[in-house]
Amino acid sequence: MQEICKRRDDAGLCKTMAFAHLLIGALLLVGASAGAQSPESRPYAHNAVPASAIGAHGLRLPASFVGTLPCADCEGVAWHLDLWPGQAFHLRRQWLGRADSEGNPARHDEVGRWHADPLRDAVVLPGTSEQAIRWEVLAPDRLRRLDREGNRIESELNYEIASDGTLMQTDLEDVFLGGMMTYLADAATFEDCLTGHRYPIVQEGAYLELERAYLRDRSAPGAPLYVHLEGGLLLRPAIEGPDRRLVVDRFIKTRPGIDCERQRANASLRNTYWRLDWLLGEDVRTLEGQREPHLILRRKESRFSATLGCNRMTGVFDVKDNRLSFQAGPTTLMACPPPLDRREREFIGMLTAAVTFRINGETLVVLNAEDEIISQFTAVYLR
Repeated sequence: MQEICKRRDDAGLCKTMAFAHLLIGALLLVGASAGAQSPESRPYAHNAVPASAIGAHGLRLPASFVGTLPCADCEGVAWHLDLWPGQAFHLRRQWLGRADSEGNPARHDEVGRWHADPLRDAVVLPGTSEQAIRWEVLAPDRLRRLDREGNRIESELNYEIASDGTLMQTDLEDVFLGGMMTYLADAATFEDCLTGHRYPIVQEGAYLELERAYLRDRSAPGAPLYVHLEGGLLLRPAIEGPDRRLVVDRFIKTRPGIDCERQRANASLRNTYWRLDWLLGEDVRTLEGQREPHLILRRKESRFSATLGCNRMTGVFDVKDNRLSFQAGPTTLMACPPPLDRREREFIGMLTAAVTFRINGETLVVLNAEDEIISQFTAVYLR
């Protein structure tokens, strides 16, 4: 610009360029001031993470995708989906205008590992229920919901969620989790096997029950122990360390000798041999000379078969999202010795009372209408 301004006939151009430089400087100063505002003035700003380069899947991650999609019997479903490059995801869905049995807003939170479907240019979210959720990648910051078969939903209604390019996390509650707990120097931590994320455990809720089980079943002081629990992953301000913390609502069980290696994907509800471990408050063990108690839900014709070690039970089942119901059918009529006779009656009662289910890794739990766990199973892979 100095060379141009030396010539008198370019004086007008010189003034224009000088004004442009001043304007750019002012804009940069304003932008810097906006970027320097305090974290307290922006919701969840201390959790905002800028997205990185676009990956092979077509997304710029980590990022949060939000939007409200159509709902057949409510005002809409508000989605908040957090995706990480390492394939972890956090998902919150809230059914607007609908309440749960306790009068609270109806919602469902879960965590897991997503994977890419290159044939459909989509990402797939396997969840705690039987049906995976699929999203078509429209752009690095836009996803469109696909139907259960992975096909585009032909509709004029909005089926898209979008990202502003940052990761803005939200609280997650009532999440079914399995992972490795460690306790050392009066501090407990939890590593979620599905996502690999680690969280400090808050000493609230059902924490004392969890701690007692850990101290009883650990192999050595400070050694990791696999535990199952329900709880919340809550955002709480921290002076140092991670902002998200685990609050335990319900301790379920420990599994000594198990690590995360085989728990990084959820077993399928159907066509899996489910060994019965716990029924209505009692541990279940195989009696000498009897068959192992188990349940198999067969995909074909939605039929199930089960035994507690004596009679063979059959029937049909129905699954919709995370809801599960059974209808008993023919059963052999052998006279069973105690305690098998009592357990068979309890098992049939459990099938009748079943309302929902949850799967995490190799563990299946069945719950009744009061949201009480009434049975626990472990997936056994027969070779």
